Amino acid sequence: MSGYRSSRPPSPGWSQEQKDEYDRLWELCRSTSLAVYAHKHWTACGVRAVEARQALKRLPKAQPVVTTEIPEQAHQDVRLGRAAG
Repeated sequence: MSGYRSSRPPSPGWSQEQKDEYDRLWELCRSTSLAVYAHKHWTACGVRAVEARQALKRLPKAQPVVTTEIPEQAHQDVRLGRAAG
């Protein structure tokens, strides 16, 4: 079986600056996630911690509201409802 060969030329890859920024952002994501996960607030919730986190997500200003305009023809491409099965 032969391997697949792309018709596109290989990517030049990331610069060292881009690699460093990627690593910095991932470390920031990990440390921020740990700070939220280990915050003393969650110990006060006891076994209801997951329920409390979900409730926080549903607060009015918990997530940014982004308004977008969707072309009318895009609505025709979407089928609402559950698939059978």
